[in-house]
Amino acid sequence: MESNLSRLRGVSSFALELDEYQEKLRPFVELAQSITGSVTCEINIIDAYNQWTISRTEEEFKVLAKEESICQHTVAKNEPHEVHDLESDSRYHNRAYVEGSPWYRYYCGVQLTTSDDLNIGSLCVLDTTPKHLDDQQKKQLQHIADAIVDKLEKERDLKEMVSKLDELKDTFHKFNHDMRNPINGIVGFTKMLTDEDVTENRERKLAMIRDCALTISDEMEAMLQAVDDDSRHRLRKKVPLVKLPEKIDRLYRPQAESKEISLTLNYGVEEEIVPHYYVTKMTQIVGNLVANALKFTSEGGGVEVAFEKNDAQHLQITVKDDGIGMDPDQVEAFNKQEEVFGTEGTAGEVSYGIGLQHVRGLVRAEGGSIEVESAKGEGTCFTVSLPL
Repeated sequence: MESNLSRLRGVSSFALELDEYQEKLRPFVELAQSITGSVTCEINIIDAYNQWTISRTEEEFKVLAKEESICQHTVAKNEPHEVHDLESDSRYHNRAYVEGSPWYRYYCGVQLTTSDDLNIGSLCVLDTTPKHLDDQQKKQLQHIADAIVDKLEKERDLKEMVSKLDELKDTFHKFNHDMRNPINGIVGFTKMLTDEDVTENRERKLAMIRDCALTISDEMEAMLQAVDDDSRHRLRKKVPLVKLPEKIDRLYRPQAESKEISLTLNYGVEEEIVPHYYVTKMTQIVGNLVANALKFTSEGGGVEVAFEKNDAQHLQITVKDDGIGMDPDQVEAFNKQEEVFGTEGTAGEVSYGIGLQHVRGLVRAEGGSIEVESAKGEGTCFTVSLPL
């Protein structure tokens, strides 16, 4: 079985729009629901802190603390995970969705396994009465799960191609700028020589040089127009950067409210337009830090997230809480890019420190930096600097 950190890297590589997949994946959950005759079907992604339900037969988007999920045990296996009666199973009998509405009694989940053998989540069905699925039904569930992963991987690969195309476009713009000056110099120099008293033969040769330079300039201009024709690349969408705090608020406020923690977001960046995938990547980084802050902040506490530009014109993000804090060894280990040993959350959540290692890797992959300031009992502040 793959390491937890490798699995998290696999999850982050998809850069999923967690709250925007409900309709895209609806046919898969409806098919699984029909095959199994179950009340509910969900597609769940498991990250370092949460279970994200990106599509389900019910309408509402849902997020669940990892400790409260059943699918966390599914992703640790390589075969269907079936629980015939949740109420009589000591691992799950006290879950809120078993003890109370919707009173689930049955669960069966299969892995969402990527082409490089990483289990990033599960396709699961739940019912309100104990039951069994036969081998054929489980096999069909796995086929549906494989089709879901295939769709997600194709979409990820397409996003990566668009990102590389954007990089190539930027490179061409720079090349065009660098080449235009010497080409214009050639055109000007040949015109100056032509204006002098020259023979007809030399004038003809100078005209040929000038025409060649102008042809190169025109070809480059035509190529630049083609590269800039965004109508050919509909996925190359740009959005206001303010979408980032809006998305963080939408995704994490329900968790904050369930733990009675105030979540404040301060946005101090002037109008900034960025590629859509940039907001998606930043959501992964900031979201993990917010989830970490919520885990280690007690009921009635607060988490504050601030966005601004620093002197280097980088996006600077601070995630500050008034929670239990980190001890000096943990702070030193994180800032030295060493392994950080986990601490139990304020509501008994299990932590292995893997989430912070994952965030550090995400920041590094985007060419940024991250550091932490904290003291035991005095809260924690993470500061991230990322190029815009």
